[in-house]
Amino acid sequence: MALDGDMALHAPTLSKPLFSNTGGRDGRRLLALPGVIAVAGALVTAAISFAILVGATPITPDAR
Repeated sequence: MALDGDMALHAPTLSKPLFSNTGGRDGRRLLALPGVIAVAGALVTAAISFAILVGATPITPDAR
């Protein structure tokens, strides 16, 4: 408890932002690209595996 009986201490607010806006959206978009590529690759791999396992391709699945 504060000395004056309040539950919290009073602190001054900032007059200027802590961080500048220097292309934050571009960096986030650049970081999302590998994730999108990974998801697309996983979907393609799953579709190919499914086609092989149901016999839709001339490749026959074996025990290997």
